[in-house]
Amino acid sequence: MNSYKKSTFPFFESICVFDGNILYPTQHEVRYKRTYINTYGKKPMRPLLEKDCLPLSFPKGKLKLKIAYNAVNKICEFAPYDYRPIQRLQCVEAPYLNYKHKYTDRKALDTLLQYQGKADDVLILQDGWVRDSSYTNICFWDGIKWFTPATPLLEGTARQRLLDEKKIFAVPIYTNDFQNYTGFKLINALRSFEQESLIRIQNILLPV
Repeated sequence: MNSYKKSTFPFFESICVFDGNILYPTQHEVRYKRTYINTYGKKPMRPLLEKDCLPLSFPKGKLKLKIAYNAVNKICEFAPYDYRPIQRLQCVEAPYLNYKHKYTDRKALDTLLQYQGKADDVLILQDGWVRDSSYTNICFWDGIKWFTPATPLLEGTARQRLLDEKKIFAVPIYTNDFQNYTGFKLINALRSFEQESLIRIQNILLPV
């Protein structure tokens, strides 16, 4: 999102469009309204997904639709989704990091990537409690059920959908709890829980 000032459009939604279909729009509308009310103290006058913001048709395949917004305006951007394989996570402590809304200014998150070392991404901890990776929520598999941290940095739309469908369950997860799990998946609006492969829990590297 380089076509506008992040301070002018402080929030955004990343939405998956597949073969012309907008996936799970309801969850994005809910988060948009929650962010808007928490920030501006009132309900938005217009929905997130307005027809004049969308093209008449989409090309085939997976697209990433970004909608940046402020109190009165929105900007829509489309791009093919560039899937980034992630196999190893480096745990990084960031006790004061606050990313409760989907902010366009990601400098605090991006700064943590300098600590990823040979890993593909960082897994953010706060006093040992697991939160998120820099771009995703995380789910852990214990051999029977899937669990996700009860207090993520950002309440992702995919995470919320899976919680509502009771496919995953929210519990506090501490680094010592890794021994209780065999693997994990990383999810967001464009990384499908159903399609992501299970990654071995040993691929999470603890802080040195």
